[in-house]
Amino acid sequence: IGLIQQLISGRIDAAYGSNLFLDAAVEEMGVANRIRVIEGQAKPMGVYFSNEFLMGHPGFLDEFNQNVEMCE
Repeated sequence: IGLIQQLISGRIDAAYGSNLFLDAAVEEMGVANRIRVIEGQAKPMGVYFSNEFLMGHPGFLDEFNQNVEMCE
C-alpha cells in the first residue's frame, strides 16, 4: 500500500509488482481512477538463499520448496 501512496503523491512515477498485490491494494484504497495499470510479460520467478542462511536454518529449503509447489 505504501507503494500506491507514493504513486498517488507523485513521489514515484511508476512501480513494478505483482498484479495480485497491486490490484488488491488499488481496490482497497479506492484509487483505481487515479492509477493506470499496464500488465508486463509473465516470467518465471526465482529466489536465492545464501549458504550461510541455509546452514543457520536446517530444513528451511526443503520446507520452502514444499510450500512453493502449492503456489504453482
